[in-house]
Amino acid sequence: EVEELCTRVAIIREGRIAYEGALADLRAGAGGTRYRLRSTDPARSHALALAQPGLSGIVLEGDECTFVAPEAAVVALSRTLGAAGVGIAALIPETASLEDLFFELTEQAA
Repeated sequence: EVEELCTRVAIIREGRIAYEGALADLRAGAGGTRYRLRSTDPARSHALALAQPGLSGIVLEGDECTFVAPEAAVVALSRTLGAAGVGIAALIPETASLEDLFFELTEQAA
């Protein structure tokens, strides 16, 4: 509900403000967007993603490769996959929810 109503948020950790500002800025500062990639060759996509600079948290689960990356790195990966002859069936960005961001900020202290 907060995400639908508010454009600015404050997150408190241990009695101190851990973040205060625009929700869009909080999302932008989260280190990139999580993506799900389905391709014609999942194993090869995974190997190419591992070699691609700027991607992190790269995991191959079944026929999907997931990773976190800024947009520029995703564009570069798309070009790399195309040049390698790997077809992209789906490349889906998953925006972090405010709840995810809250736990990320508040669990850093733990």
